[in-house]
Amino acid sequence: MKELYNVPYYEDQSNWGPDDFYYLNRYLARLFLHADRRTDEIKSLDLSRMTRETKVLIYIILLFQKKDSFFEFENLSDLKDTQPLETRLDLVNKPKGVHELYTQFNVGW
Repeated sequence: MKELYNVPYYEDQSNWGPDDFYYLNRYLARLFLHADRRTDEIKSLDLSRMTRETKVLIYIILLFQKKDSFFEFENLSDLKDTQPLETRLDLVNKPKGVHELYTQFNVGW
């Protein structure tokens, strides 16, 4: 399988702000929304190369989209043990709260 380039889930996120994490969340949501066409990319996801924030976003998205069957994929099975972030992650500058799942995992929207 060819290496994927320009994917935000492997980037260094140390200087990221809310807009960057919002983009990442949208990218991941679309990735799983169109899973039927992007199965190769999903099966090649390497959690060990991702930040904790990215893994939490993937976990929330899979639950939100009711696609928890993806936790059965060998490369995503460790997501079953996902815990809330210790430090709040905001996806926008003035989060209002969107969905209980995001709030439960300390992600503001």
